[in-house]
Amino acid sequence: MNEKHAYLIMAHEDFYILEKLILLLDNEHNDLYIHIDKKVKKFDFEFFKSLPQKSNIYFIDRIKVYWGDFSQIECHLKLLESAIKNNYEYYHLISGTDLPIKSSEEIYQYFHTNKYEYVTFNNVYCKDRVQYYYLKFKKRDKFHYFLNDIFVDIQELVGVNRVKNANIEFKNGLEWYSISNDLAKYVLDNKSMIHTYFEKGICTDEMYVQTLTWNSDFKNNIYNYKKSDPETSFRLIDWNRGKPYTFDIDDYDLIMNSKCFFARKFSSKTEKQKELVNKVFNKLKK
Repeated sequence: MNEKHAYLIMAHEDFYILEKLILLLDNEHNDLYIHIDKKVKKFDFEFFKSLPQKSNIYFIDRIKVYWGDFSQIECHLKLLESAIKNNYEYYHLISGTDLPIKSSEEIYQYFHTNKYEYVTFNNVYCKDRVQYYYLKFKKRDKFHYFLNDIFVDIQELVGVNRVKNANIEFKNGLEWYSISNDLAKYVLDNKSMIHTYFEKGICTDEMYVQTLTWNSDFKNNIYNYKKSDPETSFRLIDWNRGKPYTFDIDDYDLIMNSKCFFARKFSSKTEKQKELVNKVFNKLKK
């Protein structure tokens, strides 16, 4: 098996962060697979292809991705399908507004020697995300949430249950993961099951890997599944100050003192946010 790692990156905005992300992941142990949302009108592919000096970089076929929609999972699967041909040791799914907060070499060495499945699990009820049919909207606002609530209430009254015959336990957690080659293949081998249970639901991008892992032998190799984030994902995300919160320069010590390997989310929109990005980048490049 190839001992290199594949980074699966979903990007749709703030490509200043993506540029820094690529440069920080550029390592002979890493290859980069990137999806640029098809809704993006202008993107300089040639510039970004020229950035890495040690990693191979691949841009996969583009689709339009929407929040809470099955298109999120479609994008994940397209990235996995592109990378699986090279049988990587690990597959790390991250956002284009994430950054590593440890050196690329340190991250690689940890996962190379600690062979677990890094999939997060939240102890909250999630079956209602797949139990009912959900209307698909391109917009994310209160009116469309209201319409979906009414649609679900009607289904509840008449006893709709799409998954009543499913002999599995549904789980959810963070969308982002770091998984082995065997689990990546298992996910792709179960594409039909993923479509059956998760295509008509909502926010199921936070469920399908968790459900597949939990209901298989891979459950025995989940890293610290009884703990909550960030212990299981090594991803620093602040859900208390935002959905998630966008870090700025005031968070520098918090970020660099974290035991996590990745953090989200970053931005270059404000002076304080961009100052943080540059400071993290310069620290890690040294």
